Amino acid sequence: MNTFRGINSVDLPRVLELETAGYPPDEAATEESIQMRHRVAPELQFACFAADDTLTGFILATRSSDDTLTHDAMTNHDASGVFAWIKIADGRGSQAHYCRNIWHIILPNY
Repeated sequence: MNTFRGINSVDLPRVLELETAGYPPDEAATEESIQMRHRVAPELQFACFAADDTLTGFILATRSSDDTLTHDAMTNHDASGVFAWIKIADGRGSQAHYCRNIWHIILPNY
């Protein structure tokens, strides 16, 4: 059974590994970008773990005031933004098949 929890700093190298394996170089987040998301919006970063505690997938997100997908919306974080851009990578099986999705959701105003 898979489990989900927030990403911690120990998970970041594996997140980067899945990111670079699952996205083309011009779409993959950089190590710096992943670290920035973890630092400024840890509540929006999640990891999926297999029964043996192997990190098999992740969700990275940023808040944005922009309701249109742009490079800026995915790489910068606007703490007061009401939109979230969510990037998902999921590795499955020994051949590490990755599926890619970018979702856009509207966050509730607190």
